[in-house]
Amino acid sequence: MDDEHHLDYIVLTTDNSMTKIGQYPSVADMTFPELDAYKHVISKEDRKELGTAIGLFASGVGAGSYVYLRRILERFVYQAKETAADAIDNEMFERARVAEKIKMLEGYLPDILVKNATIYGILSKGIHELSEEECIEYFPVMKSFIMMILRQWEKMRKDEEEEKQLSVALGSIVAKIKK
Repeated sequence: MDDEHHLDYIVLTTDNSMTKIGQYPSVADMTFPELDAYKHVISKEDRKELGTAIGLFASGVGAGSYVYLRRILERFVYQAKETAADAIDNEMFERARVAEKIKMLEGYLPDILVKNATIYGILSKGIHELSEEECIEYFPVMKSFIMMILRQWEKMRKDEEEEKQLSVALGSIVAKIKK
């Protein structure tokens, strides 16, 4: 945003209190373009569901937004398992709880997730036990956590891409020098 952009808020005033009941552009509208930066490391399905989670949150739906975040997190875990292939025992993996699966996938998942495997439990508790208000209060942290995972994967992808480009460039120099 810059000085020419503005946000419009709709507020409800009752006695001596004000409650925000709307906003344009919505939180979701402002976040969706941010997701495009991760198009190389997030599946279309996860991108869509992250957008749904953000949209639900923007509409004041807490527990519903957690359902989508948890599904995304579960897919991250299973994608890492596919990458790990036979390095992780399939039978042990399938019997393990999600937090244990995350720990088993150390080296295949971003460190922030391995160190904070409790996020899955928080998302589950939000779906089953927390109030809508609590879910809404905690959602920005949950979303930021997912976004951090995407940022770390995007950084790794860019580093690998740069490494390949440098290897090709160095190979080209070596070929010219040998002549």
